Amino acid sequence: MNYDPVKVREMLSLYVSPARYLHLLGTAGTMRSLAQRFGFSPEDAYFAGLWHDLARELSPTEILTQVAERNIKIYPYEKADPILAHGAVAAAKIPLYHRKPSNELCRAVRWHTSGHPGLEDMGKALFVADYLEPSREHITREEAERILALKTLNDMVIARCKHAVRTFNNPLLPATKAMLEEIRRQR
Repeated sequence: MNYDPVKVREMLSLYVSPARYLHLLGTAGTMRSLAQRFGFSPEDAYFAGLWHDLARELSPTEILTQVAERNIKIYPYEKADPILAHGAVAAAKIPLYHRKPSNELCRAVRWHTSGHPGLEDMGKALFVADYLEPSREHITREEAERILALKTLNDMVIARCKHAVRTFNNPLLPATKAMLEEIRRQR
């Protein structure tokens, strides 16, 4: 992509809160490591980590406004809880800041919150990295490292989902369930 990560980080540091910025850096670093390990573009992976929460600090009303203005397709569960659609808005905004982002990068950002059937390795990695990056407080570093040490991205996705269900006691989103079913069928 040949984009200067320093300039992107500078721009993001002005656009998001300090805590969100730290999260973006942690996710980007985790993504680069996963890309090197699993053989997809470390540069695209790093940028996916930087861009994934570009719209996370928008209010639910602002997210729905951007969805409508940009004609973004969202699912009923995202409309009911618009924060879940922040990835869709972020993915739609990436081309404003990043010349010719890959489809894989945009899909990874779009589905980083819920996952989705058909996600490429970058998307699965972002689904995991967003949840496990070092500034996250809902998971111990030991548990995060245990999940990151698993042999495949699919194993990491499954372990991340199990941890989320145990920790937050929330049901999985429909797209997450469908992704897990696809992974199980592939085994």
